[in-house]
Amino acid sequence: MTLHLPIGGSTAARTLACPAWLKKSENVPKRPAGEAAMMGSMHHAVQEKCQRENTAPNEHTGFIYEEAKHRYIFNSGLRDDDLDLSNRVYNATNALMDELDIDDIEIESFVQLVEGLAGGTLDLLGLSLDRKHMLALDYKFGQTPVDATENAQLLFCLVAARMDPATTDLFKEAESFTLAIIQPKLAAVPLRWTCRVKELDEFEARIGEAIKKATGKKERPGTPGKHCDWCPAAPYCTEKRTSIASALKLDPKSHNALNVSAGLVEEVEAWVKTVKEEMFLQMTKGVVIDGWKIVEKQPRRKWLDENRAEIALRGTRLRVKDIIQKKLITAPAALKLLKQRKIEIDLNRFIEKVSTGTTIAPENDKRDAVVVTDVVGHLAKIM
Repeated sequence: MTLHLPIGGSTAARTLACPAWLKKSENVPKRPAGEAAMMGSMHHAVQEKCQRENTAPNEHTGFIYEEAKHRYIFNSGLRDDDLDLSNRVYNATNALMDELDIDDIEIESFVQLVEGLAGGTLDLLGLSLDRKHMLALDYKFGQTPVDATENAQLLFCLVAARMDPATTDLFKEAESFTLAIIQPKLAAVPLRWTCRVKELDEFEARIGEAIKKATGKKERPGTPGKHCDWCPAAPYCTEKRTSIASALKLDPKSHNALNVSAGLVEEVEAWVKTVKEEMFLQMTKGVVIDGWKIVEKQPRRKWLDENRAEIALRGTRLRVKDIIQKKLITAPAALKLLKQRKIEIDLNRFIEKVSTGTTIAPENDKRDAVVVTDVVGHLAKIM
C-alpha cells in the first residue's frame, strides 16, 4: 500500500505555485479514487512485480490487485488491450535502463524529504554501473499529457531520495539525473529530461521554502492558476472563486478580452467539473445545497429478454428486415478485432479519415492547426 504524506510528489507543483493550498484543504474530505485511478494502480503493481521478479507481464495472469473495497483481477480474462499496455511499459522501461546502463534499481521506494510531512514514492530509481548517472522514472496511465522537462513530481522525489537515509548513499557519486515519464496511451517511448546536481540543488531550495510557507502559522491567500485543477480546496477557495468571477466579467466580443478569456477556458472548465464532483459527493452524504437535488440519470429503454421480444415482433405484420438489422462493424472496431485475433490484413485501402468539422484546442495539442481564411472577405474585394 502506497503511503501518502500531506505534501507529496503529485502535489509538489501545486505547493510551489500556491503554498496556501495545504491549510485550505485541511478539513476537506478526500474524494474516493475513480475506476481509472484504480486501474492505473493495478498496472503499477504489475510493473512492480515484473521488475522485482525479473518476469514479463504475461507471466502474471491470475494476479489480484486489491485496495480498500475495490478489486481488479489481472487474469486470463484480461483484455488484450490491457496486456498490450503493460507490455509497452515493460519494454520501454527495460530499453531505457539498457540505454542508460542502469545497474542498481530501487522499486516503489517511499522516500521522505521532511519526516512525516513531505515525501513520496518513485516508481523506479536507478543508478548506472559507473555510479555517475541516475534514472527517476514515473508511469502515467492516463491520457492527459505529462511533460518530463523540469517535472516537479520527479524532482521532488529525487530530492527526497537524496535526503532519505535509505537511499542517500546512491547519490554519493551521481553527477547527472534523467527524469523520465512513460505514458503508454500516448507514446511508446519515454519522455525524458536530464539535469545536473545544480538543478537539483536549486529545486531543493525552492521546494524547501514552499514547504515552510505551506506549514507556517501565517494565513496565506490562495494563488489561482492551472495548478488548481486537482486541488481538494478548489471548490471552497475564495481566491479561486474571485478569479472565476473576474473571468465571467470579460466581454468575449472584445478582441483583447477574448485573448485573456481564451487563456482561462480550460481552467474554468476544470474548476466547474471539480465543483460539481464535490457537490455530488457532499449531497450523497446528506448535505443540502440550495437549488440542487440528486436525480436519476436519463433512463434508456432496453429489452428484458431479446429472444422473447423478437418472437413477439415476428408475430406482428412488421417485415423481418424491419426488425432485424444487419450492419458491418465500424473500421476502428474491425482493426481492434483483427489485432486481438492476430490476423494480418491491410484494410487501409478501404478506410478514409474524414473530419467531422473543426474545433478549438490548446496550442500544445498534437494536431496541426487549420489555416482559416476570410473567403467571403476576399471575394468581396475581388468583386
